[in-house]
Amino acid sequence: FQLRQWSSNSPKLMQLVKDNNVQNDDSIVKVLGIMWNTIDDCIFFNEIPKWDKSYCKRSVLAATNSVFDPMGYISPVLMQNKLFLQKLWKLDLKWDKDFENNNILMQEWDRLLSDCEKAVRNVTILREIKVDRNTEIHVFCDASSTSYGACIYILNPPINLDTRGNSKLVFAKGKIKPKNTVDNDNTIPKLELTAMLVGARLVGLIQASLAIDKSNNVYLWSDALVVLQWLSSQDIDSAYVHRRVVAIRESCPGAILMHVATLDNPADIITRPIRVDKFVKNELWWRGPNWLVEEKRNWPIQEIEYNLSPPLINIQSIDINIAIVKEFDISFNFKDESIQTLLQISMVDRCIELKENSILKFFDTYDFTRSMKVLIYVFRLAHGTQFHKNLTNSFGNIFKTNLGQFEFAKLKAILIMQKECFSTEKLILDSGKNVDSGPCRGFGLRYDDLGVIRCTTKAVQLDPVNELGPILVAPTHPFVMSYIYSLHYHSNCASRNYTLNRVRREIHGPGLKVMINRIVQRCFICKRHRAKYLRFTYPRPKPLPIFRTKFLAPYVACGVDLAGPYKVTDGLSKIKVWITLFTCLVTRAIYLVLVKDLRASTFFRALKELSCRHSTPLLLLSDNATNFSSTNKLLKEIAKHLPEFERSEGLNIVWKFIPVKAPWTGGVYERLIGNLKSNLDKMNFSQ
Repeated sequence: FQLRQWSSNSPKLMQLVKDNNVQNDDSIVKVLGIMWNTIDDCIFFNEIPKWDKSYCKRSVLAATNSVFDPMGYISPVLMQNKLFLQKLWKLDLKWDKDFENNNILMQEWDRLLSDCEKAVRNVTILREIKVDRNTEIHVFCDASSTSYGACIYILNPPINLDTRGNSKLVFAKGKIKPKNTVDNDNTIPKLELTAMLVGARLVGLIQASLAIDKSNNVYLWSDALVVLQWLSSQDIDSAYVHRRVVAIRESCPGAILMHVATLDNPADIITRPIRVDKFVKNELWWRGPNWLVEEKRNWPIQEIEYNLSPPLINIQSIDINIAIVKEFDISFNFKDESIQTLLQISMVDRCIELKENSILKFFDTYDFTRSMKVLIYVFRLAHGTQFHKNLTNSFGNIFKTNLGQFEFAKLKAILIMQKECFSTEKLILDSGKNVDSGPCRGFGLRYDDLGVIRCTTKAVQLDPVNELGPILVAPTHPFVMSYIYSLHYHSNCASRNYTLNRVRREIHGPGLKVMINRIVQRCFICKRHRAKYLRFTYPRPKPLPIFRTKFLAPYVACGVDLAGPYKVTDGLSKIKVWITLFTCLVTRAIYLVLVKDLRASTFFRALKELSCRHSTPLLLLSDNATNFSSTNKLLKEIAKHLPEFERSEGLNIVWKFIPVKAPWTGGVYERLIGNLKSNLDKMNFSQ
């Protein structure tokens, strides 16, 4: 199409178009919804918010969206309107439902509308932006519990030490936190990271719109140290954080991460309420921090240097790792250089910060079995295991380990751990002396045939499995902590005392009991099964009945109950089964019988099995289940038709039924039923 009229802030151009009679004589013109004053070369807003005087959600939304602010210049003011609208949503108000009866909401909306009108009338922005090869882009990000946002400034640095630069707000964007989100995604650090992502995505728009070269410096400022640490990390566990970190790195590669104090962060204005009269004249919002236009040496001191694109492998760490690995007699004699490089990378990738930490640090990251497989993989390479020509296809077979390789890697890990943690004790033992000082002075340390330091205990002769004595360990070492948790986990998450007894049969060391208590306390499975929904004080218990305290043979007086149903595999199909639990009322011993149904005849066979294996009960305590009551009637019916001298002991059972709808009176067996179910849930990983 043919242009009809021209408007410009250039007098020469306006004189030219005037000669051709295509000039626009108006000094204020509308450009893409924003008003432009060509004389002063400034832009301002077109109209005040349009409100129909109705206090309802529809009118609030219409008035909020009637202000067209594509560059986000007054976003701090509009954010308060959006938060008010979200509040109406949380109150579950209908679109045309009035809230005139709520004076608090009415007053709040009137104040917000008045602030918005003042901001629209009083905000005027100079349009001029100077861009050269030294122009820098500064992105400030922040978040609160309700909203997050970012603002972008164009900075022309000072030419010399005696001058000041020039900074200007060019774009801002604020968002409110969604109402319905996962609780883990509502944390302030994650919202801060999302704000950083919003700002990073705007960088490309600013560079393209203002023709700024991508080689110019881009600074990402945040007052959240945890976000800067995430952006400087390679190994990130959270999928939510990892996706956003990758998106930020793709949006503005090469950006410089910087930390800024909250009081100097202009993005903080987006996320917090501010009076409109202070907002209009707020230099922090329109120009950025005062120190931004000064020399970089006057900027905030960065205590930690952050890197948006950290290197995958530090070459200096490789040298340190290889030196440590060689110290532990792991040879690297390979004909194939690719295997040599693969081994070095495998060791380095799992041993971060080896200047201070252990070479077995990766036991903190994975479980014990998987970490041992990684170690076996490394030792296979170190000892020249032959690989297929295609390493990719054979990679899946690497982790099919056998017991011999597992024990070999475990022995090597123990030697490494002892060399790292007990260097003083090793020097004393190497000199032929006894360790009489230090935390291990009472352990009777000695070497075995494999060079492992072992402890001498009183129970060595009583333990044929570990007759050499327990191995000396440092409980705080990553390898040892992972091993203790593995023993605890594979013991069906047993109690602290059982885990301590199980661990001490194999290893021993200073502070071992404290570490075991800590590991058991932090075990997630144990936490879940120890959790109680309600804590209250139990009433004072009554004295136990005589059949609970009188000593008799086991199972002469017992309680009985069933647990289930459980689904078990029977051939190619699954069937339901129940567990019959007999418990001695005196010794609390239990006897379990598996039954396939709840019929009286089936329970009768279970009772007969108990009588054959132990003793015939003279007293049975149970609830009023039909299989129990039917069995009791059956025994009485049989005894009625037999002479007294022909009756067996089983026909003289005294059966005590607890009151109906009072299961707590059968707590003597209900407690054991609960323990049985709890342990079965642990074994089956039930939720």
